[in-house]
Amino acid sequence: MVTLVKLISFLAANGGKIVHRGSLSDDHQIKGPRNGDQASSDEFTFFNTKAGDAVYDKIAASDAALIIVEDSLDDTRFCFPETACVFLSPDAKKAMMEAAKTYFLRTPAATIHPHASIHPEAVIGRNASIGAGVVIEQDVTIGEYCTIEPNVYIQSGTVIGDRVHIKANTVIGGNGFGYVKTDDGSFEHLPHFLKVIIEDDVHIGSNTCVDRGSLSDTIIRKGVKIDNLVHIAHNVDIGEHTLVIACSMIAGSVKIGEQAWIAPAASIKNGITIGSHTTIGMSSLVLKSVEDGKTVAGVPAKELTK
Repeated sequence: MVTLVKLISFLAANGGKIVHRGSLSDDHQIKGPRNGDQASSDEFTFFNTKAGDAVYDKIAASDAALIIVEDSLDDTRFCFPETACVFLSPDAKKAMMEAAKTYFLRTPAATIHPHASIHPEAVIGRNASIGAGVVIEQDVTIGEYCTIEPNVYIQSGTVIGDRVHIKANTVIGGNGFGYVKTDDGSFEHLPHFLKVIIEDDVHIGSNTCVDRGSLSDTIIRKGVKIDNLVHIAHNVDIGEHTLVIACSMIAGSVKIGEQAWIAPAASIKNGITIGSHTTIGMSSLVLKSVEDGKTVAGVPAKELTK
């Protein structure tokens, strides 16, 4: 629990201002954040323009003790609850997130579970948290302050930076699906000789597979966020701060620029390039390279124009 005045002081120090003080006392106790439609008198919430015109009625009806609202909303339409303290912020969602992280996020102690299997020649940085059932093979390097959740399998030749979070049941560094057809019509697996390199501050969701490189490294660059149930094939290079959302499939040797958005269930053909600041629409089938800043969607994916 934290007092209302402490949260207000934190928000004020990070930009914004109070527009309605409400009747709650400074020492009113707040237990954490909650969705705006569900927040009670001992919780705080936020509202922004994503709710459309309904946002003004939602604000008026909220029972939250502290409401953070986007300063781009029309202040002539506000009707604030009598009790709530209302705080105006240039980025309401971010303001709530920062307050929640500071006062309510419980960070588990850095521990290595006794049922994790770690090769004695693997290098594990300080303050790593490694869960039960994790397997870390030889020739793996993991940086500082990493979290490896239960049942993750990290295969040899993987290099992981600092503050990386890998969620449960994910496989990093397995051989990709690469085969060569032989003279007798059968298929022989193409050896994968290279690494998976995961840079700092990457998040990888549950049940995701990231294959090692065959003839060039698979690289997940700084700040990339990968959702659950994603497949990243061999030799893929994903640029900084790109988001890859659930059930997406990125085939071999694809290069993705920085700050791209790969929407849920997108499929990207092998060997093409996705530029920086691009958006790939939900369930799109991308068969051709996409230039910087473009938005494509559909099956097959085509550029969307205004």
